[in-house]
Amino acid sequence: MRRIHVVIEGVAPLLFNRMSLKVQEDIKSGHTKGRAPTKKEIVDDTDDKLYQNGQGLYAPAKWLKASLQKGGGLTKNSQWIEGVVFPEEKEILFHKKAPDGYHEDWVRRPPKTGTLVPTRWPMLKTGWKLTFNWNVTDETLPLAALKQAQMASGLRYGIGDGRPEFGRFRVVEFKEK
Repeated sequence: MRRIHVVIEGVAPLLFNRMSLKVQEDIKSGHTKGRAPTKKEIVDDTDDKLYQNGQGLYAPAKWLKASLQKGGGLTKNSQWIEGVVFPEEKEILFHKKAPDGYHEDWVRRPPKTGTLVPTRWPMLKTGWKLTFNWNVTDETLPLAALKQAQMASGLRYGIGDGRPEFGRFRVVEFKEK
């Protein structure tokens, strides 16, 4: 098994949009609101959208795996990537305790047929960084093809919410350890 060390840097702001436990409970119970949220509700619910643990903000590894698979589709390696490339960590730390700011916009609530409502997302400004490792279980997957898929995924797909306008990144470091 090979271990690939990767460092990426954001070339666009990154938006968080985790579904909060409160929203999950509302959906399960059928008590979703039939009205637009108030400004106070929008502000109060914003930080519930963050992925955070006791060490700070993090990106779920599934964001990076999904992005890498899309990048692999451009290089005809997506099936290889799905079955043989796995993240070493489940939660990849940004080494930040709080977002850099917030992005506000008007959106349609799912199923995207209703009226426009204001929404607010926690945001990291351009320049955010992640350091993580891929475990590659197939020695025949060329390292150059994997790197090409990682680069394509960053510039064309990105991670987080609002892609590809948000969450795009460049590969700063990609090497076998």
